[in-house]
Amino acid sequence: MKKLLVTTFAFLVLSAAVANAQDPDFQTGLQQFNAKQFEAAAETFRKITLKEPANDAAFFNYGLSLFNLRKYKESLPPFAKAAQISAKVAKYHEYVGRANLLINDFTNAAAAFWDELLIEPNNFNANYFLGYSLYKAKQYPDAEKYTREAIRIDPKHATAKINLGMILNGQKRYKDAVAPLTEAIKLNPDLSDAHFNLGNAYYNQNLYAESIPYYERSAVLSPKSALVFAYLGDAYLNTKQNQRAVETYKKSIALDAKEVVAQLGLGLAYMNLKNYAGVRTQIAVLQVLDAEIAKDLQARAEKAGMPPN
Repeated sequence: MKKLLVTTFAFLVLSAAVANAQDPDFQTGLQQFNAKQFEAAAETFRKITLKEPANDAAFFNYGLSLFNLRKYKESLPPFAKAAQISAKVAKYHEYVGRANLLINDFTNAAAAFWDELLIEPNNFNANYFLGYSLYKAKQYPDAEKYTREAIRIDPKHATAKINLGMILNGQKRYKDAVAPLTEAIKLNPDLSDAHFNLGNAYYNQNLYAESIPYYERSAVLSPKSALVFAYLGDAYLNTKQNQRAVETYKKSIALDAKEVVAQLGLGLAYMNLKNYAGVRTQIAVLQVLDAEIAKDLQARAEKAGMPPN
């Protein structure tokens, strides 16, 4: 079973609110924003936009206040208005893109980052986020192009290298994915996604033993990720470490009982251990989660020698 990708997405540094020293109301909004009173700041800047409908900074700060409240959809109209009023301000387009990314509108996100790139072709964020948006839209060749450009601008950006590795994995270029993911780990050994995706790159080449140290490290760094433990269990299973696989799948299931990869893997590990009672338990669980997978597990177990009930 080919391993899925884990998408990495870092927002880098969030922008500060845009200042306007001449307006006391604006200064009040800035003070509220800087004190992380985002609800109050949003209301202050909203009122300014009503009085001053051409004030791009007020619209941007209104949007940024909503953005910091994780009201991403609501932040889009003020961000878009700021970009309309001052179309040459790259940051305004970037935040239109960021908000669209967070509501999974990858097409409009890519369009906004492209607008930013037209203004500032050497802007790391524009290339980075455009590459990521295109990756999420499964436009892998273009995603690779802009992600590589982001890395050219900042060769030591670990998350950009993870993204490149994911893009290459997405194109089934697993061998090529190893280098950027290894570089990401050298830059920052504590990035769980780098270890996880490098594990995937090895696993998908059937290099199961090589994948294990990276999955294990990812599990240490992300101890609450059911998926990480599920994939680690698969690596153990494929290296005939069946008892370790059982223990690892159980950790995954304890975190998320609906993790189908772990539930299936546990059934297969039980099958290898000839624990057919355990296999039947897993078939029953999977019949609720995914009937086709349950049927497949039963067929495989019967072929392996599981006696009828």
